[in-house]
Amino acid sequence: MLMMSRMKNLYTFTELQEQDDALAIVGSKAASQLALLKIGVQVPDGLVLSTQAFRDFIVHNQLSAMQESVLQQLRTPDAVGVDDAVAAFRQSLLAGSMPPDISLALRHLSETQKNAAWAVRSSCTQEDLAGASFAGIYETVLNVRGELALQDAIRQCWASLFGDSVVRYCAHNRIALEQGSMAVILQRMVIADASGVAFSVNPQSGHDTEMVIEACFGLGEALVAGQMTPDQYRYDWYCEEITGRDINHKALRILAQADGSNVTEMLDEQQGSRHVLDEAQVLMLAQECLRIQKSYGFPVDIEWTMQGGQFYFVQARPITAIHYAGVNMEWSNADFKDGGVSSSVCSTYMWSLYDYIWEAICPNYTSSIRIHPEFKVDAWGRMFFARPYWNLSAIKAGVKTLPGFVEREFDESVGVKVNYEGNGHVTPMTAKILARGVNVLIRLKWIIWRSKSRLTGFKQEQMARLEALPEVLANLQDKDLPAFYTRFVNEEYYRSEYTYFHHIFSTNNVMTLFRDDFKKLKSSYTVLDFISGLAGLSHLHLNIDLWDCAQDLRKNEIAAAYWSDTPMAQLIADWRNGSPFMGMDKVAAVVERHKYRSTRELDITVERFGENPQFIFENLKQCLALGGGSNPHDGVHEQAEKHAEKMRQFAASLPFHKRAGMLKKIEELRFYLWWREELRDLSTAYYYWVRQLTLRVGKHLQGAGILEQVEDIFHLSKDEVVAVLDGSLDATSASQRWRKNRDYYQSFRHFTPPDEIGAGFLQTAELSDASAAATSFKGIPCSQGVVEGRVKVIANIQDAERLEKGDILITRFTDPGWTAKFPLLAAVATETGGLLSHAAVISREYGIPAVLAVKNLTGLLVDGQLVRIDGGRGLVEVIHE
Repeated sequence: MLMMSRMKNLYTFTELQEQDDALAIVGSKAASQLALLKIGVQVPDGLVLSTQAFRDFIVHNQLSAMQESVLQQLRTPDAVGVDDAVAAFRQSLLAGSMPPDISLALRHLSETQKNAAWAVRSSCTQEDLAGASFAGIYETVLNVRGELALQDAIRQCWASLFGDSVVRYCAHNRIALEQGSMAVILQRMVIADASGVAFSVNPQSGHDTEMVIEACFGLGEALVAGQMTPDQYRYDWYCEEITGRDINHKALRILAQADGSNVTEMLDEQQGSRHVLDEAQVLMLAQECLRIQKSYGFPVDIEWTMQGGQFYFVQARPITAIHYAGVNMEWSNADFKDGGVSSSVCSTYMWSLYDYIWEAICPNYTSSIRIHPEFKVDAWGRMFFARPYWNLSAIKAGVKTLPGFVEREFDESVGVKVNYEGNGHVTPMTAKILARGVNVLIRLKWIIWRSKSRLTGFKQEQMARLEALPEVLANLQDKDLPAFYTRFVNEEYYRSEYTYFHHIFSTNNVMTLFRDDFKKLKSSYTVLDFISGLAGLSHLHLNIDLWDCAQDLRKNEIAAAYWSDTPMAQLIADWRNGSPFMGMDKVAAVVERHKYRSTRELDITVERFGENPQFIFENLKQCLALGGGSNPHDGVHEQAEKHAEKMRQFAASLPFHKRAGMLKKIEELRFYLWWREELRDLSTAYYYWVRQLTLRVGKHLQGAGILEQVEDIFHLSKDEVVAVLDGSLDATSASQRWRKNRDYYQSFRHFTPPDEIGAGFLQTAELSDASAAATSFKGIPCSQGVVEGRVKVIANIQDAERLEKGDILITRFTDPGWTAKFPLLAAVATETGGLLSHAAVISREYGIPAVLAVKNLTGLLVDGQLVRIDGGRGLVEVIHE
């Protein structure tokens, strides 16, 4: 191990591991190596010359003015002579003298580490970004020996910050070069027998459990420079098998020499055709790569080297481009993502529940209205990168048969990325196709009529079942649990969720039919004029209950002070202890009524409010702080009155002979929209009870030694849990299965996958399709009104505590867990969603503007920016101050 440094700007890896955030000091590459060390991966020991050392070097050589002049030229579009200026500055860096403290430190290092060989690596603060890797364009100098050679290598690394390729890369990716600062790693040189790179997912086929390993003999510079064709090994870690092995002729290898040189040695046919790694080494390397991916939580591009059979890792960075040549059909998470099952990493159990319904409803519904694809559909949904997707190819194949189908209109309406020119597929209006369309329309209207007549009775039956459930479970014997669990999940849950999915499909079709009829009127009104003021929406009940409870508490100053000032931990402890004092009994009643809700209702791993009421308590405190304002009763009444007046005005604008028919269609649409939210609420209640039952089963499996923690059960599928209970899946196999599924879950928990996947789509991590200078962003108009104000860019519901009265919320999506925050908001804009999404529905009920499906919006705006939200036109506009 290297001794502690004597210089303030030269840090050993050991010193740096004690710092929480070293990125600004040591750059991205060094920070990556420190992260690898923390998880126990073998990294060659070393030191880091900090970013401050580079700044000191600039000052020592009186280059500050020259540097600023070059940066100013790079900031100036079409500046004359910029290439020459950059080249001159680069030469000045290479010719500069070292500040005395750096020279002394390097001399001390050379004297105390005699005969040591070093790998000197650039470590810029802005390389290895999610959207810009800067791969291979900063300098690395290998096999460096002695003080003077170290000085030269460090200067080369510093100068590479202004290399031609770096300047071009920054310009292409709209990255300001001045934002980067350069540190330098001085790392023990591994005299490599073999080197290479590894991708934790296959970047060409898109297979998310298949790793790709490239390997060459000797140092990795020959591979990076493209001087030879490496061996390639493909390994599926989930299936535990080598899926491909290409042993190529390696024409040469580069070997480190004792005098500091690196010699290129040509290999004959026999030498060059030997495999670099044997099967055991491929497995060992893959296990380490999986370990790294699980720690990072996203696909990684890893540089490795091997000496004497020991692997060392010198870099791990995000994979910035993934192709999908190996993925059959095209897939989308539209509608799954907006507060839904694909809004964040999804557990195996949650997806198995959802897919249980999805694989039934899709073929049944499409067949019932005669738009089932003509080909056999193997799967209507599947997981990629631990996120659910639906089969875009299959759905399109069905709707393409309808007259007047325009692919671009379809894609834009559901939020699918358009990856073609023009309108795509357009179905002609032939007599045969028109006849088919009439048949589909008749079937569709019959299905809509039939489902409409059953909703009230269905809801009453299902609620009665749930109300009886607590007593049933209290009396349920352990011996009866397996049979009850299997029946509840496979039958009770299925009945509720299938009906909900069926209604979603029907609601979407009712909306489509209404739009088509409404367009014929050529009215100045829009669909948005008719779908607000849906009185009694279940999602608003929690807000109303919290407001009413706050008003009761406010009547007692001592109780109000208790709820405002008592720490959250104490409030929860008092609630758990059943305290009836300070209004806790009234608040506990609110928790009981809404115990089935949570901040992420389609993530079954998340605690419900009945298990942890912190979110309810936080929002009760919020209601107390708001005082008597923001009365949700007034808001509901106001929206209902606005809707009634709008309907009167619209009716008066219609010809008499069209009035009754159009008003009836509006009421039918509103009926379906209201019931969509009611069935969603029922679905949420069923997920609560599925969670409670599954955790109870998990306790038994933990006791049997199958699970480490009770929550590990969520890494088994529904069918696997049932199989364990009926004995068809043995304990050893079940234990192996949940561990693999947990590895899969952890591998992608910090990854943002593409919205569409398939051979026609490329995953890149670009920030935005919009230019950096854009100040107006278009989305889907979802709730009318125009508001100007300052934005809060909120990452997730946990970050929502930062919201204050009058804020404009900018976020990726919202789901029912966000509803309690809407009384604070002046407007909402999200990256995903559409007219029927949660943010749209709740915004309309609160009468605040909403614009949804603005791509990459959270990366385009920053906290405090002044913007204008036009919910009727679907615009988010930056206001320059």
